Amino acid sequence: MPLQVYQSKTLTKLHKDFCDYSLFEKGYARGTIRNYQYSWKTLNSFFALESLFDISEEILMQFFYRGQQEKHWSKNTILHHRKNLMPFFKWCTKKKLINENPLEQIGKPKIESKIPEHFTNEEIEKMMYFVLKHQYSSGFIRKRDYALLSTLLMLGLRREELLSLKLLDITFSEMKLKVRAQTSKSKKDRLLPIPQRLKDILLEYIAERDKLDKSTLYLFTSYNSDSRFTNSGLKRLLKRIQTKTGIYIHTHKFRHTFATKALESGVDIKTLQTLMGHSSIESTVIYLHTTVKHMQKELEKNQINYLI
Repeated sequence: MPLQVYQSKTLTKLHKDFCDYSLFEKGYARGTIRNYQYSWKTLNSFFALESLFDISEEILMQFFYRGQQEKHWSKNTILHHRKNLMPFFKWCTKKKLINENPLEQIGKPKIESKIPEHFTNEEIEKMMYFVLKHQYSSGFIRKRDYALLSTLLMLGLRREELLSLKLLDITFSEMKLKVRAQTSKSKKDRLLPIPQRLKDILLEYIAERDKLDKSTLYLFTSYNSDSRFTNSGLKRLLKRIQTKTGIYIHTHKFRHTFATKALESGVDIKTLQTLMGHSSIESTVIYLHTTVKHMQKELEKNQINYLI
């Protein structure tokens, strides 16, 4: 598109073009686009911005400062907004709509390294028992919820990877599941082995699903419509379980739990990296610090133990 066409657009339309480009050309997940839109909307709620030239390094510094002072943002929140705004300004720079990225000179806040939260064995048992014994309006919903939570715990999928799973992605005869590149953060297909227990759970759920003559290609479906189970539906499910059990729950905590339990069970770090779909080993190494049990096991290998 010619430069003058971009320059004639409103700031709102320009950001929409960027989001469309990120979604359809770059193939970013819809959740990522929602994050871009949320931070953009937040920035515009602080200032009356009409053109790109209204956005300077000083304005962005004020944005983060006011957020911290007036909204009590944590360093993580500031980092989150910075991360969501940066790609837009890089895109504008690349299109030569601005000479330089106004965020470039604003450093990242230093975040203390925290051990990822994960569920204890007792919490996992309590959650799954609730789904099995809680009163449900239909057998289908119970089986779906149980299968959905089991998939999160046994495979460590991200939310979008889970909700985007299709029936064709699973080959039960070979006990493997495919995570498609378009839903994966790494933008690469990956094949995951399916544990026997998960295979049994999924087949039980699919049998219930077949009774309702669901024809959608998505594995996890809505009860009231022939469409995939939604992000809002997943949030309601997790909130209900949290309210009833008192366990703090968020989707990524299942992924942290999968990684922690895998290491505790002796899965090596390189294999875990592949299973998690991490492009860098650095993202996987953080889980080495989540369990004293794993460190104890590794420490026992030290030869010095047998010299003293």
